[in-house]
Amino acid sequence: MNTIHSTFKSESSSYTVIGGSKPDRERKEKRGLSIVLLNRGGRPFRRDLFEELTALGALEVISIEPPSVSYDLELLTRKHAELRFVLLSENVTAGERVNVGIKEAVGQYVFVLWNDMHIKASSISSRVLQKIAERENLCTVPLLQNSRNETIPSCFAPAFTDKGGIEVIPLNAVRKDLAAIYPFDYCGIYDREKFLLSGGYDSRMINPFWQKMDFGFRSHMWGEKIVANTAVKINYQNEIPFEDTTVDQSYKLFFLKTLSVRYTGDAGYLPLMGFFAYWLRTGSTLFYALREYGHARKWIRENRYRFKSDALSITELWDGEE
Repeated sequence: MNTIHSTFKSESSSYTVIGGSKPDRERKEKRGLSIVLLNRGGRPFRRDLFEELTALGALEVISIEPPSVSYDLELLTRKHAELRFVLLSENVTAGERVNVGIKEAVGQYVFVLWNDMHIKASSISSRVLQKIAERENLCTVPLLQNSRNETIPSCFAPAFTDKGGIEVIPLNAVRKDLAAIYPFDYCGIYDREKFLLSGGYDSRMINPFWQKMDFGFRSHMWGEKIVANTAVKINYQNEIPFEDTTVDQSYKLFFLKTLSVRYTGDAGYLPLMGFFAYWLRTGSTLFYALREYGHARKWIRENRYRFKSDALSITELWDGEE
């Protein structure tokens, strides 16, 4: 049994790894690519999917599985030495599944995708990976297409609304190095070390949209880059997932951890005077608001020198160029 800890709050997810010998799982990070497969819905012919993925030539394929599975994992791992399964002890958010998968991966780069996506081998050729390595971005997002091979937005630019809220503007990845505020649908090629240093996705955020916004803004605020590469192409086999932008509990955490931070030129901080704006904006009880504000202020102070900008500057100066 293994445990991964999130950065912002000491919550953890326990899981069991099936496949691969223990020495293999404990070996140091290798140059090359790992694939982390997230699962949703019911895709038939899963064995065919694993055949396709293991044939791509990656160091390993790690499938993140729910607490109960209906097929023989041991049999599949005996057939494919590079295939491993991470069996979660409970249902967790998609972001936490990404955290677990990237922590378990041995590749220098980790390609996160879903079981309803199709990828061509040319997307992860040695030439493409070399170009990605040269740019040293935290995450490279692919060009996304629907089941009819029509290009769909995979880059999103942040913008303020007339009422002072935050929204995103969808853009097609029409050229490489177009900046994205976050990886759409969590899909992309992550630099493993940079991802782990970033703290990953906050498992407390249940809403995927705000969870991705939190990760994306934090990454940019800490000086990292999330950009598109049109050489990496992904096709959806099913419907494109819907983004729920409801202002909910996850948004409250995002507002506190991200939109409330101010940058002084050498450090980030959460001003005391900002508490009342947070309390009134979120509608929380005074006790809850004080507790959450205190937790966030402590975390931001501990990481204050990692900030290179704040959300206000990033949004106002966003031009999509990287």
